[in-house]
Amino acid sequence: MALTADQIRSSGKKYSTVPIIAFTGDANPATRERIKQSGMDDLLIKPTPKDELVDKVASWI
Repeated sequence: MALTADQIRSSGKKYSTVPIIAFTGDANPATRERIKQSGMDDLLIKPTPKDELVDKVASWI
């Protein structure tokens, strides 16, 4: 069963504070806002260079 970011955040489980980074091909401002409202911590827009992906993940750990 897949969980939404909101479900993960409100679960109270050990993993409820793990950073969630969206990975989308849609750079539309409305999509960015939906991602933010969904409880995700950050986002990357496809295509994403490898170094940018690594930097983003590193910034959250």
